[in-house]
Amino acid sequence: MIDKSQMTEEEIKLNYITPAILEKWSKTSIRMEYYFTSGRITIDGKKAVRGEANKADYLLYYGDMSNNFPIAIVEAKDNNHSPLGGLPQAIKYAIAMEVPFAFASNGDSFTMHDRITGEETTDIALDDFPSPDELWKKYRKESGFTDEEETMLSVPYYYHEGDHEPRYYQWIAINRVLAAIARGDKRMLVVLATGTGKTLVAFQIIWRLLKSKKVKRVLFLADRDILVGQPMRDDFSPFGGKMFRIEKREMDTTHETIEKTVFGVEERVI
Repeated sequence: MIDKSQMTEEEIKLNYITPAILEKWSKTSIRMEYYFTSGRITIDGKKAVRGEANKADYLLYYGDMSNNFPIAIVEAKDNNHSPLGGLPQAIKYAIAMEVPFAFASNGDSFTMHDRITGEETTDIALDDFPSPDELWKKYRKESGFTDEEETMLSVPYYYHEGDHEPRYYQWIAINRVLAAIARGDKRMLVVLATGTGKTLVAFQIIWRLLKSKKVKRVLFLADRDILVGQPMRDDFSPFGGKMFRIEKREMDTTHETIEKTVFGVEERVI
């Protein structure tokens, strides 16, 4: 094998970092070369130009990646960098995706940054890269994560072949709402811009609430018919015949027709 100092970053990952992670993590818990943004669009004269996308070398999930609960990011550098070389980038990505632990490695050792405590640990041997359970226990102890939250967030997202997986900001919104409900909060407000997937977020929240048996029925309200009819046909279609629709038309004092449209989902037939 060639000298480590002559290896590219990809060769360092292939020969040192990936084997160290796979010693303790299953393949279903690891995303590699994970693009979580498409790059900022700027206008150059009359031409739209997309900037560089953000990509995590490794995104590690506690449990199967289907629950969309990432717990660690690992950034790699070639051996001409120090083990700290990729840490600022790893921390930047961890902040954006609300991931608690950031790691960096140059193939010699790992460095870890704990976003909860702010502590950094250097010179972690490749053989000592922490397991999922070790990181999870550390996260639970430091964050006060409850059994109820773990039960709620361990329920997999709904996914069908060909579906788009939730974007990072969508899974953040979904997980925040579910964690708040698990803690006993009764009122949450999620604010997302037009076109950023509010209906998908609502569907995944409802799906996981029902599957975790936290609720038995869910009421979805909208101020226009299309905002109910279209989701029933598209995003909410996995519920199938479990959905039912309620329509009520009223006259207000100005004699304008007000249409209130809602639909519900019942857990018992899912």
